[in-house]
Amino acid sequence: MTNDRRSARKRSTPTPSLTDLPTELLLQIISYDTSLNFLTALERRESEDSDRRWARRQVLRALSQSCSTLRAVFLPALWERVDISKPNFRQRDLTGEVASRIFAYIKFVQVSMQVWSMKEMKPILHLVKFLRSLPKLADLRIRSVNWEVDKLLVSAFADVSLPTVASLAVADALHPIFHAFPNVTTLACPLILAGSDALRSAIAHFRRLSTLVGLRMYKVWPHFKFDTDSISECARHFPRLRALSITTPLPREPQLQTGLGFLRAFTQLAELTFFHRSLDRHTLPLDVLVAQGTEILKASRSPDAKVFRIWNGISTEGWSLFYEKQC
Repeated sequence: MTNDRRSARKRSTPTPSLTDLPTELLLQIISYDTSLNFLTALERRESEDSDRRWARRQVLRALSQSCSTLRAVFLPALWERVDISKPNFRQRDLTGEVASRIFAYIKFVQVSMQVWSMKEMKPILHLVKFLRSLPKLADLRIRSVNWEVDKLLVSAFADVSLPTVASLAVADALHPIFHAFPNVTTLACPLILAGSDALRSAIAHFRRLSTLVGLRMYKVWPHFKFDTDSISECARHFPRLRALSITTPLPREPQLQTGLGFLRAFTQLAELTFFHRSLDRHTLPLDVLVAQGTEILKASRSPDAKVFRIWNGISTEGWSLFYEKQC
């Protein structure tokens, strides 16, 4: 009789579902399953050496048996930052129990498109659908490689709105997608040019902008031209701007050597960054940059702590932080 009761209870016990598993164990399953192989946590990519990989496996094993409190902390931390480098999106990757649980934690997405096809629209459409499935996406970075891919991206974002994104980093050629990010406060565009279509688009769509990275203050085509009017216009349209990074080294021109006072139009500036090439005699001397940058920040009415930085570039070594000072 006892055996019959045990058999009846065994038959009536529901089969465990995916959601019954500890979330850390679920992550381990995902790492061996192809259904989410387009998602690669940055922590995994950065853990290249065997010692770190071994340590990570040990932590996962321990956490897979942990209490619910640790599970609640670990899963969001692991999946907060995601890197996408492969275009192997599929429709089923964007739905289901795993997606609904993981996607809610993702806040930062970096897309590297070096191996993406210039002729296939479907993966890009799936990428956009994936981004729209992230309720807490706050930081998006897209690294495209050529104008053909840019054209596909522009088309895919035509009717898209991602209001949760506050920080956007894209090439200036992607300025037609700015409309999709109405609440951006931080914009990073490599070599965004004063007076350019990219800057005009930013002015039109990013009224809350507080950080601008990548501004250039002179044109190189069809001829060298320094344009202070565009700087003044930018300051008028971005009154909240508190951080400005001028990406390209400033040329050694008479009007620049006598002062950069026009940057005082940014009255709330708290962080200012210049880029400098110490081996290039055609750029402003370092002492001029230090003196003028310090004066600009001291003249700002911002109540925040003020920081002035200079990055130095050597062709064989890249850029490195050379100077940092609180004003």
